[in-house]
Amino acid sequence: MTTLFRRQADVRFEPRDNAPPAGAVQRSLPNSLAIPASRLWSSSTRPGTMLIRCLAGQVWITQTGSARDVVLDAGQSFATAGFGKVVVQAMTNANISVTSARAADSARCG
Repeated sequence: MTTLFRRQADVRFEPRDNAPPAGAVQRSLPNSLAIPASRLWSSSTRPGTMLIRCLAGQVWITQTGSARDVVLDAGQSFATAGFGKVVVQAMTNANISVTSARAADSARCG
């Protein structure tokens, strides 16, 4: 009889040097993500709750329910609008920060 499934104990993953998988999205600083070129990052949002800043590189952003797509270069930011899933694709190797739009507003006012 042929075994189609292996027991979990038979499968082992051994990371080398604790390195993340090639091409993985990685946290680089607090509230910051490093996204390799052509890779995606996504999240669900509520109105006005997410501010995405491009710290390095270039990213393309789209959001469910919005006909408008946005391309950000380093130093630019985008505040989400409405409910829906937000998808960020790195056009080049990029770093983004994702914060609460309310937190960003109070930091500017205070």
